[in-house]
Amino acid sequence: MIKWEHSIFALPFALTGAVLAAGGWPTVSQLGWIVACMVFARSAGMAFNRWADADIDADNPRTRMRAIPAGHLSRGFVGGFTIVASVLFLLAASQLNRLTLLLAPAELALLLAYSYTKRVTRWSHLVLGFVLGTAPSAAWIAIRGSLDPRILVLTLVVLCWVGGFDTLYACQDAEHDRRVGLRSIPASIGVPRAFLLARVLHIVMLALLIWLIELFGLGVIAWAGLAVVAALLLYEHLIVSPSDLRRMNAAFFTMNGLISVVFFVFIAADIFWRKGWSNGHYIDRQTLARILLSMLCGAQGIGTVAIDLNRTHATNPLWIKHARFHVVWQTMSVFILACVEVALILWPGSDLEKRFYLALVLAAVPMLGFMCAFIFRRVYDGALSDPNGIPPIHVELAGKVRQVDLNLVVEIVTLLMLVVIFAIYRA
Repeated sequence: MIKWEHSIFALPFALTGAVLAAGGWPTVSQLGWIVACMVFARSAGMAFNRWADADIDADNPRTRMRAIPAGHLSRGFVGGFTIVASVLFLLAASQLNRLTLLLAPAELALLLAYSYTKRVTRWSHLVLGFVLGTAPSAAWIAIRGSLDPRILVLTLVVLCWVGGFDTLYACQDAEHDRRVGLRSIPASIGVPRAFLLARVLHIVMLALLIWLIELFGLGVIAWAGLAVVAALLLYEHLIVSPSDLRRMNAAFFTMNGLISVVFFVFIAADIFWRKGWSNGHYIDRQTLARILLSMLCGAQGIGTVAIDLNRTHATNPLWIKHARFHVVWQTMSVFILACVEVALILWPGSDLEKRFYLALVLAAVPMLGFMCAFIFRRVYDGALSDPNGIPPIHVELAGKVRQVDLNLVVEIVTLLMLVVIFAIYRA
């Protein structure tokens, strides 16, 4: 019922807003309550959306296997779940500051109202973008207790980003929406023009990111992050087209999950690096290594959830149930392991060096497991990619076209980053 990847989309942007507001890591308490607000708010929003759209989902071949139309959950249960999640969201907001508590009911109303916008306007995709875009501004308020106009630029970034990819995703339902009278951009202007609008929105998003970096005076690391985000957006648009929507799940879930995580990691790294500049010298190498490792471990945990807990893996209808069980098992193991790693690095106290080395080894374990699975894949007849996942990149080397799998590239780069972090710490 709850798409965890939807929380992953917005959560890194909320964390970015919190880090910008704090000029570094917020307190553990603030981070915990912000994450709780995000989880409960998205749980309430997704559950209410399933409740409100149950009849529509039942009529659509693509969505009729969702929890309510498939008979897995009753509308009464989903309605009750929405109420509980909403109360927990308000409770979490009350733990931050007075302004977050005062604004929380309005945020909740906006989140729930989105579910009905497709019935009245074609611009529901932008409404969703605005709802998720409030996350970084809300996180700023949670830290500062006030609103700075600069953070609204990040709200606009998320609005354009989500509006663009949700428009692409809605192309799958254009005929159905048109037939039943639902309003969406693809149903209203056609799939080819919807693709064009999505590209324009993502170009505007990149322009707003440039403005954001200038407004906050961020440095070269943030600019590098912008370049990576632009490359990922380009790749997202290259693997789908108006005439070929087969890779839509990969574009919608996997690539956008990566984009949000990459953006947060680079912005946070830039902030921490610049914060280390004081009295004419940088932070020591050990502290820098701990910061980099904590961000890498966090990205590893969040990124795994974003990439695998979606229709390309965990809820892939083409996979047998036991295979999906193993995916969720592996994903949650990596996520929990990442949480332990971050706690080992950041928890105050003695034995910092021992805990750093332990976290470093634990971070390498999933990647070493991946390498074992890769090396022995022919023994168990496995494959690196799936037909409805991210396609391999074709590269011409020595006159031959070779396939380069993105999973393999990511794991190798991550291992190299661990080696670099180790070298920084030991230098």
